Amino acid sequence: SLKIECTDDYPIIFIDSNAAYANNSGAGVITWSVKDSSGDYCNTASVRSLIDDTPSNDSAPGRLEFMTTTSGTTPTTKMTISSEGYVTKPSQPYFKANLANGVRITGTGYVVFGSAVHNNGSHYNTSDGKFTAPVTGLYWFSSRINAYDRIDFQIRVNGSEVERGQYNTDSDNVGWWSNQLTTLAFMTAGQYAQVYVTNLDQNSDPDLWCSFMGYLVC
Repeated sequence: SLKIECTDDYPIIFIDSNAAYANNSGAGVITWSVKDSSGDYCNTASVRSLIDDTPSNDSAPGRLEFMTTTSGTTPTTKMTISSEGYVTKPSQPYFKANLANGVRITGTGYVVFGSAVHNNGSHYNTSDGKFTAPVTGLYWFSSRINAYDRIDFQIRVNGSEVERGQYNTDSDNVGWWSNQLTTLAFMTAGQYAQVYVTNLDQNSDPDLWCSFMGYLVC
């Protein structure tokens, strides 16, 4: 263990780099390691600083990259804070799926949105319409169905309703109507979310008129 004891109220630790003074040059890395059963060191996580734009005299815009390690691999970047303060997370789960080409919803039951537009991490299944949470957290979901006359549907998590909506009129055959649901749901890893139609007078529009989407909030 290392202890750094300072007398100032605001101690500063400098890591000075002699790397090339150019965009994307590294300015330093802090890495954590542990010993395996054979006594070899294995890296678990790192924080890396890099120049984030073309530097000038006395000015070097910088970014931070936070890197973690899955089993049997070297650290890879999971979150970046740019010099402008933008935070990006390339592994953040998100998806958007529409009905497959030419497909309509024609009755009650779970809906399979078979055409994925986005599916980061492949956590949405176009075969059964399920999004499975890869980690425990708070998730945002939204679904839109455009149907003729009445349409009632729900967003469900593990088969239990978390949000419902309907459009109902006083008479049948009044035309096409769009209904959209949006919700937040806390899910544990392995739970799944689906869209379920409880009442449909006739049928839905096909393709892009009906969609299901979501992402991990935190």
